[in-house]
Amino acid sequence: MKKMSFVMFFFVSTIITASIISCAPQVTAVPQVTVTSLSPTATVIPTPTLHPQFIFLQEQIAASGERFTLLPDGTIEDQTADGGRQTV
Repeated sequence: MKKMSFVMFFFVSTIITASIISCAPQVTAVPQVTVTSLSPTATVIPTPTLHPQFIFLQEQIAASGERFTLLPDGTIEDQTADGGRQTV
């Protein structure tokens, strides 16, 4: 009798466990891809064109050897006879 009630208990608990597992919500993973594109209103900024006189001045400074130097702020330095530098 005890053996039969144990088998019955095991059988009922297995059925209940199986029904609980089958009712559990299932999760499905879906890969997602994100695409970034330029907006249609993006404005392309053109490269500035240097003035022909400025290009000519740069070429003259370069041809002077080390006598003249064009500094990043736009000023020009001249090398003096004693080896010093003077802003032109």
